[in-house]
Amino acid sequence: MKKMQKMWLLLLFVLPLVIFGQNSTPEELFSRGLILYRNGDYEQAKTNFQELSAIKKNNPRETIAVLLLAKSFLHLKEYEKTIEAAGTLIEAYPASRYVAHAFYVRASAYVHKRDFNNALDDFVYALEFSSSAELSRLAESAATTMVDHSVSLRKIDDLVQSYPWDKARPILTIWRAHLKYKKGEMASANQILEEFLASKPSARYATIAEQLVKKEMQNVVPQVRIGILQPVSGYFSEEAQDFLRGCAFALEKSSTGGAKITLVVKDTRGDIVETINSTFALTDSDVALVISELEGQKAAVTAGLLKSSNIPVVIPVSTENNLTQISDDVFQFNNDIEKRGSALADYAISTLNMRTFATLSPADESGNAIADAFANRVDQLGGKIISQQWYYPGTTDFSGQLEAIRQAGFRLTFRDSLRTLGKEGDIAQVDSMYTKFDRYARRNSERNESLAKYTDISLRTIDGFFVPAYEEDIPYIASQFALFNIKSRLLGGDTWNNPELLRQQQRYVNGLVFVAGFYISETDIDYINFTRDFRISTATSPGVMALYGYNVMNLIIEAVDAGNMTGKDIAEYFKTVKGFPGLGTQISLNNERRVNSYVNILQFQDGLINRMNEAD
Repeated sequence: MKKMQKMWLLLLFVLPLVIFGQNSTPEELFSRGLILYRNGDYEQAKTNFQELSAIKKNNPRETIAVLLLAKSFLHLKEYEKTIEAAGTLIEAYPASRYVAHAFYVRASAYVHKRDFNNALDDFVYALEFSSSAELSRLAESAATTMVDHSVSLRKIDDLVQSYPWDKARPILTIWRAHLKYKKGEMASANQILEEFLASKPSARYATIAEQLVKKEMQNVVPQVRIGILQPVSGYFSEEAQDFLRGCAFALEKSSTGGAKITLVVKDTRGDIVETINSTFALTDSDVALVISELEGQKAAVTAGLLKSSNIPVVIPVSTENNLTQISDDVFQFNNDIEKRGSALADYAISTLNMRTFATLSPADESGNAIADAFANRVDQLGGKIISQQWYYPGTTDFSGQLEAIRQAGFRLTFRDSLRTLGKEGDIAQVDSMYTKFDRYARRNSERNESLAKYTDISLRTIDGFFVPAYEEDIPYIASQFALFNIKSRLLGGDTWNNPELLRQQQRYVNGLVFVAGFYISETDIDYINFTRDFRISTATSPGVMALYGYNVMNLIIEAVDAGNMTGKDIAEYFKTVKGFPGLGTQISLNNERRVNSYVNILQFQDGLINRMNEAD
């Protein structure tokens, strides 16, 4: 009986409340929602304002309900819903007295989402349409903070052109001048403010402009913003982070007394689509130049996207050919495959006095490129390629290729011998002599081996044997090269730059000459000091990518210290660079291709690697 009485009492209290909620007038809903909002109960306030804003007939509180709904969402950190609700008010009721407030609320949501460009738009619209001095002050203050840290000059210029501003025009003009000062464009900034003050702005804005001029004249430290695209969280994240540490360490060590260099890093995640998005994001970040991804393909994408932007692109590591053909403002700080192949041919013919060559290369794009570059340069210099051989990845038996090289070498020997005897040395005569020696080899070998296989007879006709093999192939090729008794000097590509591996194969490769984009001796005093200081600064040991980052950033610092503040000026400076002394290499860009022309020519002799060529 008591339970029944309690239930009836509960119904007597609850039922009127339910009925009241269902039949509340807009004024009652507004009053109740406002109390909930002011008490910080944003969840219940949200529900109340949703109900109120849904009433379309005879509802004088509809627009304020939508605004308070947006503000409730903002307090609840539901930013997408904030943007949607505020946008509804702005679009559906553009003449409402609450539109400026809606712009401010939506801008605040964009700030939380770190969408600073849209946030700036809405703060400026809030300032333009506001009739409240307090709201105008808040919008202007928030926007000014963003302009100082997160907005580009290009964005301000676009915003100025997007609407016939009235109230917001003075502060937009001041922002433009401020960002030009930061970029080091002093004359342009001064002109903007002179014209602004001549237009007789309000006393408040005139004071702000005068103070800005005074401040900049007293403390002129222009900023140069450098964009960097790296896969910080991608497949090559370790290499990217090493590269970035090298860049940051160079800035830390620099004693530049000129412009302040700021790095704007975008994470490409090793993804081509993210690389595109990040490249476009940098164009809105007022960067003077962009340092591209480590990989050539992604670097090419960035170079292509920035071709019409007048933003120079530095390709820091990639060795792919033809990247600088994309745009006149692309600079390749590492030498490409073509340059490495031709540089080795130059050294072999001009310094080592070689004339005849054979090549053994991987049958892929990289192998083809460097072998062709080497062969083309040999032809240009009057040398001769006797045999070009190829192999596929995973090959461990190179006897077929080495036999073909021996056969071509012996044919050259016989042709030269015939010509020494005064004969023409045509194909028929060479074939006849080759057949005779082949018979001799078969008679004298235990297994009836042909001349190409009979390694008791050494081949001495080929001066240089160029093998741009991959590191994992070197042990197989080195031992079999020795077995086939080819008395040529080995020539190699960048993959031979492994001291430990060369020492393991020393009996086969002693005297090897090879090219490398980068080489540094472990006993180099500059490298020892660099490693020590780097470890102290970063608590990590530097990898090769750290050295690349260090060299790239040091050249940029040199360009800026020389007074080059804009991308155009820095690019023109790069075109004059010759023999910039980096760690492990030099950088010379003063050539038509804008590719680093300095290549390390190295020799492995008796367990040591030595640099053979002089500095540029």
